[in-house]
Amino acid sequence: MTQAILNQKVSFPTVKSVRLYDFDLYSDEPQAKVKVDKNVFCLIGANGIGKTTFLNTLNFAITGAIPNTAKKYLTDKKYYRENSQPERIKEYFSGRISEECRQTAGVEVELEWSSRTVKVSRDIFNDSEIRELEVFDNQTGKVVDTDTGRSDLHGQYVREVLSLTGLNDFAQFVFVVHYIWSFGEDRHLLMWDNTALTDALYLAFGGDPDAAKQAAKLRADIDKVESNARNRKYAAKQLADGMQVLASVLEKTEADEEGDRETQSESLRAQYDQLIANVSEQEERTLRKQTELQEVDLKWADISSSLSEAQIEYQKLFSEHFQHTSAVHHHPILKASISEDTCAVCNTPGAAQRIQQVLDQGKCPVCSADIDAPEADSGRDQLKALDNEIAELRASTQLVLNTRSRLSAEHEAAIATLQAKQDALAEFEAARPELEHSPGDDRSAEVLSDEISELEKQRNLLTEESKELYKKRDQIRKELRELERALKSQYDDGAAVFVPRFRELAEEFIGIPIDIKLNDFGTQTKSGFSLQLIMDDEVRLTSNTVSESQGFFIDIALRMSLAEYMSDTPATLLIDTPEGSLDIAYEARAGSMFSSFAKSGNFILMTANLRSSELVLRLAEQQSNSGMQVVRMTEWAELTDVQKEEEALFTEAYLSIEEALAGNV
Repeated sequence: MTQAILNQKVSFPTVKSVRLYDFDLYSDEPQAKVKVDKNVFCLIGANGIGKTTFLNTLNFAITGAIPNTAKKYLTDKKYYRENSQPERIKEYFSGRISEECRQTAGVEVELEWSSRTVKVSRDIFNDSEIRELEVFDNQTGKVVDTDTGRSDLHGQYVREVLSLTGLNDFAQFVFVVHYIWSFGEDRHLLMWDNTALTDALYLAFGGDPDAAKQAAKLRADIDKVESNARNRKYAAKQLADGMQVLASVLEKTEADEEGDRETQSESLRAQYDQLIANVSEQEERTLRKQTELQEVDLKWADISSSLSEAQIEYQKLFSEHFQHTSAVHHHPILKASISEDTCAVCNTPGAAQRIQQVLDQGKCPVCSADIDAPEADSGRDQLKALDNEIAELRASTQLVLNTRSRLSAEHEAAIATLQAKQDALAEFEAARPELEHSPGDDRSAEVLSDEISELEKQRNLLTEESKELYKKRDQIRKELRELERALKSQYDDGAAVFVPRFRELAEEFIGIPIDIKLNDFGTQTKSGFSLQLIMDDEVRLTSNTVSESQGFFIDIALRMSLAEYMSDTPATLLIDTPEGSLDIAYEARAGSMFSSFAKSGNFILMTANLRSSELVLRLAEQQSNSGMQVVRMTEWAELTDVQKEEEALFTEAYLSIEEALAGNV
């Protein structure tokens, strides 16, 4: 491997701005737009206001996928494929965006590399498609011409990202953004996820991004070949068991044939388990759709009831209004004469003014008899108000009907999918292979002998195939060992920079000596790597050997160190801050750790709860206004009644942060 490859780094972008379109989760700011022009961007707000949703939406804008790192990680390709599915996107944003805004809701992010700036805008519910894509040359500021038209915006975006980052696969980019850049609401710990960590180490230290891709493929090939070998070995054993049963019958022995003779191979068992999981998952999805449909039906019933009551009230008020108003003033002949300014009796033009004057004098324009003056039109305002209310209720009814129509279609589709998956499960169960024979088998000895011979041939064939597959696995494992040895060597070279930086950041938080050591599994049965955490000279092998809060912030320090090391540009972290798990002293130390990362030229986009947070205050003190911007998310959406009652506390917390930024503490 050449020195150029050994020193190869990945060029990651910085987030310059984020813009939301018709994102009415934020009722007071559905078109929210933020510019990121300082090293620390802090979105601060009350509980339940949508801070986590903002970070996940930003992640979606960058990658086209919603983070889901809580689920077991297998490969970057599988992860990207599962979490970029339109159904996954729709399920996440349903309930966060109203029915009215489903067709227009979107998000735009501006990403800046050293040479180019890419602005990408995505639809949220329209199959998560890219609606607009612009690429600018940073020196000239001009839009870069491309060869592709609007029909392939996704492909164009992928090509731009891969060209600018130096990565070989977009799934690798998604992996880095979700697993290294982001510390999200699921609090996934990369330090103790050996499969994901191994991929991260390949990308950070492997030099050539293709090495990570190749290593992942080899690991997948090993798993596949090993699984096939086990299946054949297991099937051979089942055939041997079947031969023994037939031999018992042939020798007319009575063996206790009770008990489970499950002949399902591992591969079939895996398929069976997956089919069961598919049915269970679809049952949950169908139930969610049914619940949503029931909720919208209740909403429709409430609105219909309110509409009926308003209409009845309107009719009642209308009737009372005209019952108490002089009938002469509303006589059709007079109303037509005034309206058309022509006498409806003799067709004399200009009659409106004269008729109105007579009416105002309390006289009948036809016979000059005295008439009652019309009562004050107090009911007209009530009628107008009711009319507006009825119009709004009708609009709401239509909106709810539209929602019900969509949910009904989705519910029917979910039922159809569930039925298909149940049918697949039932078909599989009906077709399971069985090798059981009854002790009372009445076949002839000759037939039984032939069957035993045939089973023996099949068993020998499966045994040989299993041996060959294990040989193939060992050969693939040798190829993987070469990559693992290269990575270990490259890690040893990079550890002189990476490990001290990790120590610096982690000890800024934890306050005691801390270290990490690369552990190469490198055994005959296991591949990959782990990082052995050493705290105060004690090895911490699992996440439960440290406190929850320690695990969170040590893991964030690891991501910071990896992001810095693997990139030749400023690193960026998106952090859904878990400060609620810390006491005051550790909150302050976490703020210092964040500040140390930012002062090295890196960027943090973080969320924080609006409370007396020492983390944010310490960070504000150390960064000041020149290095940190705070966006008040309480201005984006309406607070709950409880939060409104304590709004003075929010104001006080804001003032404390602003004073810290200004250096007045």
